[in-house]
Amino acid sequence: MSGLVDSISISLNAPSADEYLKITNPEFGIESFQSLLNFAQASKKVIGDVYFSVVDILTEEQILRCKEISERMNIPLKIRHKA
Repeated sequence: MSGLVDSISISLNAPSADEYLKITNPEFGIESFQSLLNFAQASKKVIGDVYFSVVDILTEEQILRCKEISERMNIPLKIRHKA
């Protein structure tokens, strides 16, 4: 991706693997959440602008937990508003 992509937004969708599983029902199961975090970390190494996003339909507590993840990983979090 290096040299081809200059920015990437990764939809975090939830603050934990269990919640992510319930919300997104990923094909690869519970491991999908950790894979998403691993992808974000790897992307930071080759793409200048990486950020997480969540939609404001999550609870305030869930959004705070997502912010904790983004801060721990040093990846900014954008909160999108439901249209």
